[in-house]
Amino acid sequence: MRKFALLAAVTVAGALGATSVAHAANQYTSTSRILPANSGTFAVPTPVSAGLTAAITEPSGERPQAIKTYSIGLGAGVVPNTRRFPGCSFNQANTNPLPAQCIRAKVGSGQVQALAGAPNNRQQKIPCYLDVTLINSTVANHIYIRIDSRDAAGTPGDRQCGNVGGQTGAIQQHGAIDAVYAATTTAFARGVTPRRLLRGYSIRFTVPDFLLKPLGSLETAVVNIVANIQRKSVATTVRRNGRNVIVRRGYLESVGCPTVPRGFRLNTVIFTDLSGTTKQSTSRSACQV
Repeated sequence: MRKFALLAAVTVAGALGATSVAHAANQYTSTSRILPANSGTFAVPTPVSAGLTAAITEPSGERPQAIKTYSIGLGAGVVPNTRRFPGCSFNQANTNPLPAQCIRAKVGSGQVQALAGAPNNRQQKIPCYLDVTLINSTVANHIYIRIDSRDAAGTPGDRQCGNVGGQTGAIQQHGAIDAVYAATTTAFARGVTPRRLLRGYSIRFTVPDFLLKPLGSLETAVVNIVANIQRKSVATTVRRNGRNVIVRRGYLESVGCPTVPRGFRLNTVIFTDLSGTTKQSTSRSACQV
């Protein structure tokens, strides 16, 4: 399941190329999009999708410092509704291949591009391309981030992990990260009287060592992330004005827009690298009431 087959020559080359130099701090950019932009209300939420991109660079062009923890903000007024949707267990999410129950629980997808190398040689940059599958958990407000390298015969080298010296797929990675939707921010809802607070959630997780430190001898630094949580909804019946009404409830729901900034919601991603340095990148997505 978590299989790593790395050429010994790669590790040796990294050690031989090691140098002792000061490294510049990582730089971060991100974008976000919550769709549709037209918000629902507390009484009638609107199912939405959430998209994220992030880029991590090191100013001198070396491999960036590896990231240990992430906190990915969805913005005030976007709330998870995980219990209404199929889920699978963490053990199932770590099974290779994924069982049918986890496939039914899929809520999104994405891709990660990373660079691996010896911890003491940031000039070493072994490219690594990984697929991401986002899976709803059976535990409330948890989401599994399933990571898979492309190991099948015939996969182009630029879509494998560890394409070194003609040897493709030198690093193989298959496993899941247990992430949680954590309530992190509040903001007043625009156009609501009396005033009412919107809650904001972030997807928080710590990268496990099987991804962060393959074989214990390398470090993997993420340099690009593209991820999307789908707009998923289910029909449910509610009682309104003395009669039953069918409404759609979303996996993610928009219940309002913040008063500031007007017409937008802020989405903040917080990165903490292996040195303990924490930085953030904030973007904004349109929000209309």
